[in-house]
Amino acid sequence: MFKFSYCADLLRRSDPAQFSLCLFAPFPGREGLFNLYALLHEIRRIPQQATDPAAAQIRLKWWHDRIDDLYNETVPAGHPVLEAFLLTKPRQGKEALENYIAAVQELLFAEDAATLFQIAERLKRLSDKLACYILDIPVEENADLAAVAAADMLLGVTRRLAEQKEPDLPAVFWQDKNAVKDKIQEVRQSAAVSHNTQKKPQRSKKGHAVYLSQALAMQQLQQIEKVGYDLRDNRLTALPPFSTLRLILRAGLGQF
Repeated sequence: MFKFSYCADLLRRSDPAQFSLCLFAPFPGREGLFNLYALLHEIRRIPQQATDPAAAQIRLKWWHDRIDDLYNETVPAGHPVLEAFLLTKPRQGKEALENYIAAVQELLFAEDAATLFQIAERLKRLSDKLACYILDIPVEENADLAAVAAADMLLGVTRRLAEQKEPDLPAVFWQDKNAVKDKIQEVRQSAAVSHNTQKKPQRSKKGHAVYLSQALAMQQLQQIEKVGYDLRDNRLTALPPFSTLRLILRAGLGQF
């Protein structure tokens, strides 16, 4: 039986969608992505785990200091994610990681859904930048990431409810199916405009794990539509049916 590394297994259990995308990356970049996304997962979940904003800020400061340590080639012994990331960290990634922590801190004080979606999009842009650094491919600064941010926030509601915890989005938003429907329609319109107005960039095959994230996000939004925009439907905790096969076909045809 194939044995995954610690970070790969952590990602497989905590974020199956991101784990699935990482499998499209070639070696050795794949392990670098596992390490990156495991690190970002540890940081991203702090607002959900902390008992109050002050406790979350203390933990985020700890991670900020550890990023400093990483780029000085030292990490606290016994932290498997940091030890793994040290081996594959992108040389120019320190600023993006610090900005990622700052954006997660903003989540602590965001009071409306619109702001939360904006922060989610910024987090995705930063994580993509770091992934591009690891894969040594150009960063797409103008990519439309609204679909990925929306899928992350909307499905985060389902996961949190399944864990019997309070979702990040305000209840007035996710309890209203029309609000969910309107958000998905807004994202679809944005994606259509972006597709029609932007010239399709030349993309390296090494970047499939990054580029396909938008295709997977659209599949996830379709899945929400199929359950009637009900974020409390537990079917949304699983990947969309045949999602990996559909992504393989898109990768083969260059449709992403």
